[in-house]
Amino acid sequence: MAAHCRTTTGNWTWSVLNLNHCLLNNHGTLMAQDEGYFFKSAKQCSSDNTTTSWANYKCSTELDENTGRYVDHSIDLNEVVGNDNGNLFCGRHAYKGSVLSQHQVSWSGFDIVISQDQ
Repeated sequence: MAAHCRTTTGNWTWSVLNLNHCLLNNHGTLMAQDEGYFFKSAKQCSSDNTTTSWANYKCSTELDENTGRYVDHSIDLNEVVGNDNGNLFCGRHAYKGSVLSQHQVSWSGFDIVISQDQ
C-alpha cells in the first residue's frame, strides 16, 4: 500500500508498505499477523469503495489451502497499519515500510504511480 503520511514536524512524505508482512488469510478471513504472507492465498485485492472508509481493503481469499474455493473478505487497514513519523508500519513496529522521495511518486485522484528510480 502507499500513503501520504504526516511527520511529527508537520511535513508530508510518501511511504509504501508490503501488506504481506501485515496480514494473514485464516480460512478466508483476513486478519492482522506479522509475516502472514496472505497474498499467496488471495487474489483481486483492492480498496473497497463500497464503504465510507478509504482504508477498507477487500480480497477474494481462499477458504482452505489449495481447494480453489474463494470468498470475498475485507479488513479495515486502520486497525492494522500505522504511521510512525511519516513511515507506514504494521504489527508492533515489526515491519516498517519505505519512505519515498517526492519525485518517485505521481498522484492524480485515486491513481498512484511509483517509480523505482531513486
